[in-house]
Amino acid sequence: FRLSYEESALTGLDGTRTEFLITPGQITLTRTGAVTSEMVFEQDRRHLSLYKTPYGNLEVGIVARRLNADLNDSGGYIEIDYDIEIDHAPSQLSGILIVEVLYYLLLSKTGAEEDD
Repeated sequence: FRLSYEESALTGLDGTRTEFLITPGQITLTRTGAVTSEMVFEQDRRHLSLYKTPYGNLEVGIVARRLNADLNDSGGYIEIDYDIEIDHAPSQLSGILIVEVLYYLLLSKTGAEEDD
């Protein structure tokens, strides 16, 4: 599945488009606009990302402890439990990202067969 939405001032990311690509065993979060980044979440694997903001850039390491995505044509949810390191330094930061997906956010299913 692939889904995207425009962020708002409420999230602190106004002017940013967020997109999720959900494939078996991996979730990729891409942001473009005021904030630019691509974060790859894969359980127990470390991925590096450059996080660009209007205030400066950070190199961010992400290790997902748990991934769970349950999506269908009606909606669903994405849940990611992860640890963060900043500029190669271990941090005490961690997060749980939970996104409730409503039908209108779904863009497409990846790997769907095309009609002949």
